[in-house]
Amino acid sequence: MMVASEEIESRLLPRSGSDTEYATLMDDLALAAPAMTAALTSLVGLPSWCQESTGRPPFGLAIDTALDEALQLAAGLGLRTYRDPQGYYGWAELGEGDELLGLLGHVDMLPLVGQQAWFSDPLNLVCRHGVFYGAGCQQGKGPLVAALHALGALLSAGEPLHHRVRLIIGTDAASGQWRCMARYRAEQEIPHLTLALTGEHTLVMSEKRLVQGYLQGPPAENLEIECDNPLTRVPDRASYRGPQQRKLM
Repeated sequence: MMVASEEIESRLLPRSGSDTEYATLMDDLALAAPAMTAALTSLVGLPSWCQESTGRPPFGLAIDTALDEALQLAAGLGLRTYRDPQGYYGWAELGEGDELLGLLGHVDMLPLVGQQAWFSDPLNLVCRHGVFYGAGCQQGKGPLVAALHALGALLSAGEPLHHRVRLIIGTDAASGQWRCMARYRAEQEIPHLTLALTGEHTLVMSEKRLVQGYLQGPPAENLEIECDNPLTRVPDRASYRGPQQRKLM
């Protein structure tokens, strides 16, 4: 990861300004905190888990609304935006040049299960001891809002970028099917280098080493496996019962 980080910092996003200019940029981001909180509050309030549809929008009205809100936020920050007419994806971009740096984000989320374990309503953003709690804060919506405002701050500061930076917004990531990105790849430019916004968050560290697999074969009466969570999430519980249990251990 250090090699990739150094490449991005030195080649794709060179810091040409002074420490004072950099501090000013960070101060501007701090001033944007209320606007970021308001945007996150609105996105968290949307129950944007996949609801299959035979028409438009493809994954449900809440996801489509979340995509619109993210793109409206980007446009308000002065970024160039594009929305897939079918509602599968959108993007926000700044900078000029032939090479493209991609940032991957998404507005969809996993269905809410086990709400009794929450200390507050998961669709209502709250702040406790300086930490935001709400569905999608850690994976998806929180990093998306932060990245959009970071790009907006770079644009406002007039930082010279030698390449374009495009935040690609997906709508079908939490389900693990990635139909949004399949459509993006078929229609849009592929970035030279791509980063996932959630890659450094400890709660979703499994994205770096996540095996998604299916077992296929004839029915077996002496085999029992329980693993109910979606492919994109580490299961709360996974159990196996069968004659090879000790060998598996």
